[in-house]
Amino acid sequence: MYKVSIAKLNVNPDLFTSSCLAGFAKRDSSTEKFGLSELEVGVLWVKDVKGNNFILVSVDTLYLDGSYLDFIYRWLLEEFGVSSSEVVFNATHTHSAPNSSSTFFGEQDAGFIGEITDKIKACVSIAFSKLEEGSVFFYEAQLPSGLIVNRRLLSRDIKSFFMKKRMIMSPNYSKKFDHYVRVVNFVSSSENSILINLSCHPVFNNNNAISSDFPGILRRDLSHLFDNVIFTQGFSGDIRPDSVISRYSPSNFLVFIKALVNGHSFISPTLRFFDYFNNSVVKTVEKRRTFNNITSSEFIFSHIFQFDLKSTTLKTIKNIEVKIINVGGIVFISIPAEVNSRYFFEIKSAFKELNIVPLGYAENIIGYLPYPTEVQEGGYEVNSYKNYGWDSPISSDSLTELFQSIVSAIKYVTNGSQD
Repeated sequence: MYKVSIAKLNVNPDLFTSSCLAGFAKRDSSTEKFGLSELEVGVLWVKDVKGNNFILVSVDTLYLDGSYLDFIYRWLLEEFGVSSSEVVFNATHTHSAPNSSSTFFGEQDAGFIGEITDKIKACVSIAFSKLEEGSVFFYEAQLPSGLIVNRRLLSRDIKSFFMKKRMIMSPNYSKKFDHYVRVVNFVSSSENSILINLSCHPVFNNNNAISSDFPGILRRDLSHLFDNVIFTQGFSGDIRPDSVISRYSPSNFLVFIKALVNGHSFISPTLRFFDYFNNSVVKTVEKRRTFNNITSSEFIFSHIFQFDLKSTTLKTIKNIEVKIINVGGIVFISIPAEVNSRYFFEIKSAFKELNIVPLGYAENIIGYLPYPTEVQEGGYEVNSYKNYGWDSPISSDSLTELFQSIVSAIKYVTNGSQD
């Protein structure tokens, strides 16, 4: 039997300014707002009979930075005896929250950083005070088609007047991607709460309003079924909402030409599609409210490893920290990157007996993490390296070594070992 608890608190949006919003190079003040103004911090705490912990902290922001989270790590160790290997941070990746990471992504909002730091501490303290014996359940369900789509398509590019083919950001319905929603259910005598995990860029809202985008709506709409709901972002590097037009539905001329050549083209979402998206996810969760898949054991095993990720020229080396935490056969994989979805399928294929929960967007983001074979293909997820301080794309050999290290770490935590 575990001890479990979930706590969450709103982060006051009135304290922040729209000039500090991070996520889009250009925002459109004329578009309608999508989502709720309230941003949120959520904390999950699970403790096993041996005293091992798993703490997951979810924050409504684009990226998180270790410059202020290092303070939280020290506080957790001093106050509760919890080590850094037992703690995972996850940004929901909303593109409409004040910047809380590198100044490259916009003006930093010191007030927002201070507020989320305070709310993380408060949430952790509340969760600790509420810990009580409970059970942990898991299920995974496929989302309906038409909600999300892979955005990497090899096709003719408008920049070359459609003369050359290259990897462009356009809907690709033939490419495999993570179209599942995962739910971890925590049940005690006084609480029935869930952690929801979904891989998709929260890019509905692009005006100048603060918004938690679709994660906030999902939390709100599922709260009539569960006491607390925490949203976590998965490996969504190459996944976005399926807001498109086809070649048979012309919009403006440029979009129509793109759709004519490629079959479909992304367009700005409508409020109708936003509502459909959220309602469909909620209904998918509602249909699978019977939690038959209880965890296979009652122990927590965690492992943390460092890896030097190298660029193709070897001139840039970034050290990243990967965390693997096994909660009774539910394996949480935390990586500080916008991870492309193929990693999820390759890991799932290697460990069919495990329930995998992918968690990108940990603190100290290193950029996009394309799968090794995708490096040669190019595309935004490969070629945006300069935005994150790389001199060239990440080496495919280095990515292969990282993947092998992740597989080894999963084997370690699922063989009953504990560091």
